[in-house]
Amino acid sequence: MKAIKAEAQALMMTHTGRAYATIPKSRWPRAIAALRPETVTIYEDGINILMKPEFDGG
Repeated sequence: MKAIKAEAQALMMTHTGRAYATIPKSRWPRAIAALRPETVTIYEDGINILMKPEFDGG
């Protein structure tokens, strides 16, 4: 979890000033890529690592 947090913070620093940015799979850091997410999107207030689209647990 520490590695994912550090990688997410680093990604956020590289994408300041944008409303959002979807990160291409080829640019995912190692720990985040190891989760095998569907998408990684950076927003002004955080990062979204989408594991399974349209799954809300309900």
